[in-house]
Amino acid sequence: MGRVWPAALLVLAPLFAGTVSAQDAKATKEAEKKESRPVVDAARVYYGLAATCKAPAVVDADRVYRAIPEYKRIVEKKLTDKDAEYSMLMLKATRRFRSAVEGVAADGSYDLVAAKGSVTWEGHTVPDVTDAAVRKVGEQK
Repeated sequence: MGRVWPAALLVLAPLFAGTVSAQDAKATKEAEKKESRPVVDAARVYYGLAATCKAPAVVDADRVYRAIPEYKRIVEKKLTDKDAEYSMLMLKATRRFRSAVEGVAADGSYDLVAAKGSVTWEGHTVPDVTDAAVRKVGEQK
């Protein structure tokens, strides 16, 4: 026959069922920290998908664009979006930017590259790949 429990223990059992030791609570918090996800402003993503990223990086787009020859010409000539040459140069500059960002992502195994300041991840440091992207621009022909 089964064990007979005193009635007092049966009444108190549900109260202790959810009790967690301090050590268990700490282990749970550490596991949650490891499982935490990056928070990404999806409107500022240059490469990858915000919803599924696990290895994000950030880049200062202004610094990268300033290293692109076509963008330098836009600035030097003080072109605006009303100038025909502006559109042509900006299209080429944007292609160079995207190529540099995609190259850095592939080299560093990043599944997302977004604007600086648009990714936070509790307990993690999100790498800044701006210098690598500027180098990639310099390597382009």
